[in-house]
Amino acid sequence: MEIPANPESNDWLWIYGDLVTGIGQGKWARTQMEGCMVRYKQSSPGIREVNIYLEGSKEKMQFKSFKSFVRVDVDWLDSENYHGSSGLLGSYDHNGARLVEMAKLS
Repeated sequence: MEIPANPESNDWLWIYGDLVTGIGQGKWARTQMEGCMVRYKQSSPGIREVNIYLEGSKEKMQFKSFKSFVRVDVDWLDSENYHGSSGLLGSYDHNGARLVEMAKLS
C-alpha cells in the first residue's frame, strides 16, 4: 500500500501497485489486502484516511494525511502479535538492532 502526501493530487492511494479510483469525500469505501479489511475515505479536501483492520477488526493501523504530512497510529490489543516484526526503526522485540544492523545479521 502506498499513500503519498500530496494534497494537490487526486491520486493518493495505491494497493498492490494499482491506483484506487472513485474515492468519495466523507464516505468510507473498502477492499481487502492480504486477508485484512482496508477502509479508506477523503474526509475533507485536505484530509485523507486509510484504516487496515487486523485480528478480526479488533486491531487496526490508521494512516491519516493532512496537507503534506502523514500520521500512522497502531491500535493494538496484544503485543504477542508483533514479536519478530521489524521496520525502518528496527525490531519490535526491543533488542536494540536497527534496520542496517539487522541487514548485516541476515
